[in-house]
Amino acid sequence: MRADILSDCQWATGKAELVVESCSTLIREQEKPTAEMHFNLGLALKSVGRLEEAEREYSRAIQLDASYAAAYVNRGNVRLLRNNFDGALSDYRMAVKLDRKDKTARDNLRATEAALRKIGAGRTGKGARVEPFP
Repeated sequence: MRADILSDCQWATGKAELVVESCSTLIREQEKPTAEMHFNLGLALKSVGRLEEAEREYSRAIQLDASYAAAYVNRGNVRLLRNNFDGALSDYRMAVKLDRKDKTARDNLRATEAALRKIGAGRTGKGARVEPFP
């Protein structure tokens, strides 16, 4: 599948690997890829478990559009999965600051803070480490 089929990196298929391939090609071919392109590539990368790359794509989306609240939420989700609690909290807080009506950002922030309090890490996440399930 050529990247031009996914003209703006939208999910034209349910196959995440295909979206990763096509969107990556499209971004390389673009003179000025958009924040949305990087965001959508981040979504696809996260769905196939390529978390470090997904985090980078969300960061690129944020570099291109610092007011992109959904990119902060999704980067926070990836950071949480990667045990970067400080980063996740920071991203959720920024998303709430950018869009106070973003229920997902508020819920994720509250849930993460509550989970960290439960394991004794406080609101910052300092010293917290969650071991992966066996």
